[in-house]
Amino acid sequence: MLRRTAVLSLLSCLAVGLGACSGPGSAKSGPAVERRVRLHNYRDRQLFELIDEATRSRVEHYSEKRANADSKVLTSDVMDGFVEYLRDNEFDKLAIEGPAPAQPVEGMAWALELVEGGKPRYVFGYPAQAKQEQQLKLRDMRLVFFEVYGSVYSMQTVEVKPGETPFKAATLPERRP
Repeated sequence: MLRRTAVLSLLSCLAVGLGACSGPGSAKSGPAVERRVRLHNYRDRQLFELIDEATRSRVEHYSEKRANADSKVLTSDVMDGFVEYLRDNEFDKLAIEGPAPAQPVEGMAWALELVEGGKPRYVFGYPAQAKQEQQLKLRDMRLVFFEVYGSVYSMQTVEVKPGETPFKAATLPERRP
C-alpha cells in the first residue's frame, strides 16, 4: 500500500507537468547537491539515468549530442519524492557503498545506484541471500524507477552515423493466411 501511495504521489506530480512542480533547485535552499539515480540493466547491457534538475539544466543536457537517449532530467520535487520512496523501502539498509559495477556481475540482473553529493551507493537485484521481503522491496524499487523514468518527458539530440536512423524499424507480426 505504501508503494502505491508513493507511486501515485510521484505520478500525480508528473501528470500536472514537471515544470509546474518546481524550478531548478527549489526543493531546498542552499547550494544544490548532485543527485542522480541510475539503473544498470546487466542482461541487456543498458544504463538508464535520472538526473536532478537542481544540478543539470534540461536545455543544456538535452542539447548535447549523445550516442543514446537513456538519461533524463527531472525536477527536484520529483527527485525528492523518489529518493524518499527509496529510503522508505530500506534502500539505505540494503545499499553497498561505492559505484555500482559497470560490467555484469554473476547472478545479478541489475543494480540501482543512488548518487548524492558525489557519493554513490547501490543495491543489486536480486541477491540470493536476500529474504523474500527484501526481494519484493528491491523489485518494487526497480518498478518505480521505470514508472518515474517513463513518465519524464524528454527530448534528446542523438549522434547517428551517416546512413543510420535513430529509430528502430517497426517489426510487424507475420500474418497467417
